[in-house]
Amino acid sequence: MVSKRLAWIRRAVAAFVFGLNTASLLFVSATLFFALWLFSNGARELSPFVLGCFPSAAATICLAGLSFLLPNLVGGLDFRFPLNLTLPTVFCGLTVLMSRLMATLRPPLALIGEAPRVDQVWNNPTFLFICWLGQVAVMTVAARFWKKKEPTE
Repeated sequence: MVSKRLAWIRRAVAAFVFGLNTASLLFVSATLFFALWLFSNGARELSPFVLGCFPSAAATICLAGLSFLLPNLVGGLDFRFPLNLTLPTVFCGLTVLMSRLMATLRPPLALIGEAPRVDQVWNNPTFLFICWLGQVAVMTVAARFWKKKEPTE
């Protein structure tokens, strides 16, 4: 019989892998929306893009870590209905949190024209809502192609 501790560790590692894959998918979709926003505002350089991606990259790391510490956060390790809404919500919340933490850095990370800081676009509710809708759409499409693997024991 497997001990409770070993069973929890197995579940935590499986949740971490699932959380890392999901967080990476959310990061790519958020980065895509950020790149579109940056391009539409006339920025054509790489450095504002990289600096603006820091909050979402930190949120990706935090979501993966949270999925290890709290395996129930990612549910049953399957793309079921509420996860395509809750995981983008958690990711966007973590992105806002990281953006606000980075706002305390002095001097400012980057300036673009009249915009005070590139990395603070994540505090814009309209942009965040559009990004969230895109992430929900990406998660829903990914759920259609996700095949749950049968447990091997």
